[in-house]
Amino acid sequence: MKSKSKILEVGKELFFKNSIKKVSVTDIIEKADVSKMTFYRNFNNKEDLIISILEELNSKAMLEYKSMVEKDITFKEKLIKLIALKIEFSKSFSKEFLIELMHLYAESKEVTGRLAEMKNEGQAVFIQEILKAKANGEVNENLSVAFIIAMIEHYQLFIEDEKHLSLFNSTEELIANTMHLFCFGLSGNSK
Repeated sequence: MKSKSKILEVGKELFFKNSIKKVSVTDIIEKADVSKMTFYRNFNNKEDLIISILEELNSKAMLEYKSMVEKDITFKEKLIKLIALKIEFSKSFSKEFLIELMHLYAESKEVTGRLAEMKNEGQAVFIQEILKAKANGEVNENLSVAFIIAMIEHYQLFIEDEKHLSLFNSTEELIANTMHLFCFGLSGNSK
């Protein structure tokens, strides 16, 4: 395994398990068995490594998401698969990691910018799916796309709030609950 890949894998493992603040560059280079020089040849700092990890995760998720939306299935079936994909993605990291990432997101312009780009990429694909579903009568024609996106952003703010995160035992449970409520309402009819 190449040094950069090894650092990325060890970074993911340590950050997701222990949180961002508890992991130092020294912890990463020791576990990855690389030199400090090798780390800094590949990454400017710990934040740069975190961004690279998030980009890698986003790339994998977007490939799966795009593959799923290309299938000839109903919008509801796509929503169910999207929920499963989000839940699977959320299993990767702890609540502590998510909380610290949101703090970093608020403090770092570089992280903010990159996360916004990732969100916009996924949102563009989802908007196309909403438009197709509206044309097929699968989404309420009275709901504007702008309103749907605004509600998604509202749910995102809910997820990012530490007091809401504390209501759940895991990020997986948080994502599952918010996605089901958004996609299927109080009736919970995902069948």
